[in-house]
Amino acid sequence: MLVADRVPQKFLESMSSREVCYRPGMSLEELLCEIPEYHVLVFRSRLRISREVIDRGVQLKVLARYGVGLDNVDIEYAVKRGVAVVNASGSLSAGLRRRYWRGVSALSPWSMTAAGLSV
Repeated sequence: MLVADRVPQKFLESMSSREVCYRPGMSLEELLCEIPEYHVLVFRSRLRISREVIDRGVQLKVLARYGVGLDNVDIEYAVKRGVAVVNASGSLSAGLRRRYWRGVSALSPWSMTAAGLSV
């Protein structure tokens, strides 16, 4: 999981059992170089998740917006490429938010295969 923007420390702590690369403030150029290695991209409103980002993310399974709205994501193109697009607002209760993000982080090829889902 690549986290490309600032998120609360509690979020990172809740992901401690997952492999997380925390790179807040990374540039678009850095994102384009690093995204091919990741299955999940967590971002906020700062970055535009364009076709170029989605195409470079050859292993992407999930684009996860930490916050409200998805107007900075080419949703239609992501879905055509088989990439799930999700978001979670800050208004979720702490417990629900924790379960939501654990579910997102579980959407990796190895956990999907174990669950009998195609990758």
